[in-house]
Amino acid sequence: MLVDCAKPIARVAVGLGEVAEAQPTSPTEIMVNGKAPGETSLIIWDIHGGRQFFNVTVRASSSLSNNNLDAVRRELKTEPSGENLKVSAENGTVFLRGEVKNFTSSQRAVLIASTAGKVVNLLNVEVPAAEQQILLKVRFASIDLSKLRELGINLTLTKLGNSTTTSSTGQYSSGYQLSSTYTLGGSSVEADIKALDTNAVTETLAEPNILP
Repeated sequence: MLVDCAKPIARVAVGLGEVAEAQPTSPTEIMVNGKAPGETSLIIWDIHGGRQFFNVTVRASSSLSNNNLDAVRRELKTEPSGENLKVSAENGTVFLRGEVKNFTSSQRAVLIASTAGKVVNLLNVEVPAAEQQILLKVRFASIDLSKLRELGINLTLTKLGNSTTTSSTGQYSSGYQLSSTYTLGGSSVEADIKALDTNAVTETLAEPNILP
């Protein structure tokens, strides 16, 4: 814009040079050019020592902004695909709204919108449900073999096809017992260890929970 002065100009100054610049084009005329959206001040001194103060507001060209937004909207229709996103702008700031399927789509949408200005990301990201997991409770124990032989042990092996083999020391009749079941190579092995806890045969070392 052009600023006409009633008296010849001695000097001009702009508060924020990154927002606007001012240059005399004649002894009584100044041209002010906007450089970036924002607000600043303009001071003009005349040859008699008088001063004039102006508040300068720089806004983005509406036609240029609309063109940029139209280009962003066209691009967002295909990238990320299948998602309904809305774009608006105000004072050089772009507002991005809508829903996306993941964080990658959100980042790509922000990257596209940033070509039209500074982006405020208001997107909602769909967070997928967590996959179900199996929690195993494992017990690690130390066994006194000498006491184990004294107490006796029953071992039952069940193979595929339901055939069963049983082995026992047979030294003592059943008393207190601790049962444990685990899987090994397609066979189910069930060990009944008699009176281990009662007679202090075992000592628990750790009982961790494991996610396989």
